[in-house]
Amino acid sequence: MTESRFRFLAPVAALLVVSVLATTPIWGADLGRRITWLSVERVEVTGTRLLSSDEVIESAGVRPGQPLLEEAEFWENGLRANPMIEDAAISRRPPHTLRIHVIEKLPVALVNDGTLRLATTKGEILPIEPSDAPLDLPIVYGGLADSASASVTRALLTETDRLTLLAPALMRQVSEVRQARGEPAVLVLTHADAEILIPRGASLARLEELRTVLVDLESRSFISDRAGANRPRRLVDMRFDDQVVVRPSNPGESS
Repeated sequence: MTESRFRFLAPVAALLVVSVLATTPIWGADLGRRITWLSVERVEVTGTRLLSSDEVIESAGVRPGQPLLEEAEFWENGLRANPMIEDAAISRRPPHTLRIHVIEKLPVALVNDGTLRLATTKGEILPIEPSDAPLDLPIVYGGLADSASASVTRALLTETDRLTLLAPALMRQVSEVRQARGEPAVLVLTHADAEILIPRGASLARLEELRTVLVDLESRSFISDRAGANRPRRLVDMRFDDQVVVRPSNPGESS
């Protein structure tokens, strides 16, 4: 057999060995661990945004020289124990490459309960400093210390996530989200050009109406800026069906 042909057939043979041993009973995995030329020498990590590859590898407990056919569940359980990881999957590329794909828990906002902390849509606080996360997220005002305030805050986070999915351009210009005073079903969004009162569950059509209004307000603000006048602050009220009411903002009205 020529050297070039051996180089071609070696990976194929390794793949066949891995396929057979990975689908056999427990004794197959035990046998696989004894095959010294099937060992971990390279780890490829995908799916990360906030975590580094080294942090993922450390969570998995992968070490150079480990058998490539180690039980995947062992590594996956280590990954899922990381509070930043939602799910993980292990695959192999014989003879020496282990592949780790992770799905991270992603924050939807910064919760302000006296300290700014990154939170998921479920209200989970992520153990990462906001300054270390390359994300531009709105601040949600609420608390997670007791069940009553936590329930309100989680609802705010869920709605913030929903609005971000439906209208990402809008939410990129929203700096703060809070519950309207005395109206549990209404949110107050602090936008670059207005304070917005919007009911929970607003439809995509209503969000498009809001976008049109905000474009108009932005153009008016541009004219004011060019004229050297103070930029007017507006309140955009979306609480009434089929209506968008715009009036001068009264800070005490929407807080």
